[in-house]
Amino acid sequence: MQDIFVAPKKTGDINPKIKKTKKVDLVKSDDLNINAKKVPFLSSFYLNPGGISFKEQEEDEEIVLLLRRHLVTSIPWLCVALVLLFAPIFLSFFSGYFSFLPLVPTAYKIFFLLFYYLCVLMYAFVNFISWFYNVSLVTQKRLVDIHFFDILYHDMAMTKINLIEDITFTQAGFIRSFFNYGDIFIQTAGEKMHFDFSAIPSPERVMEIIENLMGGDNDIHGS
Repeated sequence: MQDIFVAPKKTGDINPKIKKTKKVDLVKSDDLNINAKKVPFLSSFYLNPGGISFKEQEEDEEIVLLLRRHLVTSIPWLCVALVLLFAPIFLSFFSGYFSFLPLVPTAYKIFFLLFYYLCVLMYAFVNFISWFYNVSLVTQKRLVDIHFFDILYHDMAMTKINLIEDITFTQAGFIRSFFNYGDIFIQTAGEKMHFDFSAIPSPERVMEIIENLMGGDNDIHGS
């Protein structure tokens, strides 16, 4: 699955600009940095991502960090989807306890089963989309937080790096410590006074990168 849309190329242009649209917050584009690499499909933490851009991105602005919720946070809804997926097979072994089933026409049974699996697939699809397209981006100029609530509605908030006043992170509990993910809380002097990056991988490393950018250091690979 691609990151929402593929940006059209402009032939004969050395540095093609991203075509802006009203409905796109996160799109694919030509590499913004020659050292950038293509983001793996299920990546939730990636430095210097290639082929990614966002609606309000400036021509000389480069994305240095892409963040999603840690993949382990998707385990609960994946387990629910798997249970629902195999529930009809499991219940078929106990069909003798449902005396009314032989009275139901076969066509109705097939229709109900197809409708049931459609609902299960929709449940899994909506949860995956919610995880995949809720993205936080860090550039050398600002923070961008994209919230994808459903298929039809999404929201984007951003703040400049020089407006950040305070940044902290929390990583409480065994599960979060074991899988190394946590929450980052950012206080700014902009219109949106608080930015929260929830359940992101390596929160301490993310905070270090943002602090380096605040100090004018663009070396995101430094220790």
